[in-house]
Amino acid sequence: MKGLALSFVSLVAVMLLSGCVASSQLYVGKIVAEDDIVTLQNGKQRDILWETFDVVFTFDYEISDDILQVAGKGRLGDHYQAIYTHLGHFDAYLFQVDRDGYVLDTVRLPTLMMSRPDDDFTFKKELKRVPGTVGMSFGYSGEVYEREKSEPLFRQLFNQIHFRKLP
Repeated sequence: MKGLALSFVSLVAVMLLSGCVASSQLYVGKIVAEDDIVTLQNGKQRDILWETFDVVFTFDYEISDDILQVAGKGRLGDHYQAIYTHLGHFDAYLFQVDRDGYVLDTVRLPTLMMSRPDDDFTFKKELKRVPGTVGMSFGYSGEVYEREKSEPLFRQLFNQIHFRKLP
């Protein structure tokens, strides 16, 4: 009986671990659209804006030797803040890209403090600049919904919208 239980636990562990991918490998080799790439310049760059209909990122970055330091703030677009009451989930990523727009590295940004569409999040990352990196970009996926407190929970299924921009 102990052998059967151990086999079962081992099987579950293998199944769970086989589906896990390090965030640095997410989207590696995928292509980012040219319009979505911020071309990196040496030194300190301030007040950079990266914006889509869905999200707004404002950030600073500095390149020193082979280190890329990026710090800024992100938020959902005005449309989501004005119309939706709840944030189902939101994931954001920073990509290092080469001259052809291929993703060389992915970093997940910390969005756990966001619980409503009008919440902001801040990020500060110090990254080893991957050889061949000439630009960076962002990606995201999320879900918002509208539901009044008095409405049944299942109503959110009819009032939700998914959004994403990923390579």
